Amino acid sequence: MKIKVLWGFVALFIVAGVCVYSLSADKTVESYPRKSDQFAYYQKLNKQCRLTPNVGCCMASVRSMQATHSVAIADGQCPEGFSRNMLKCPTSYQWCTLVKETVSEEKKQ
Repeated sequence: MKIKVLWGFVALFIVAGVCVYSLSADKTVESYPRKSDQFAYYQKLNKQCRLTPNVGCCMASVRSMQATHSVAIADGQCPEGFSRNMLKCPTSYQWCTLVKETVSEEKKQ
């Protein structure tokens, strides 16, 4: 009987941990596709571009993301250390790029 209760608490602890982790995870940036899935990820974005009024702008933004191995963001928010990037046209995707430190900042450290 005591073992069953102990296993019940262990299971409850694991479930609670998973729930807390999933709620606290940053949802602003899509997860980076694995190397093997990158081609399919950018192809999917290109297909979605075909549904937009300015296809060329949208596809150009996908090419820019692909060149930097970036992923699209849904709500325009980037995590700390990243900045929002997009092309200056109406149907461009938005993505996050790593903010590079300047040479003078590196020397200070």
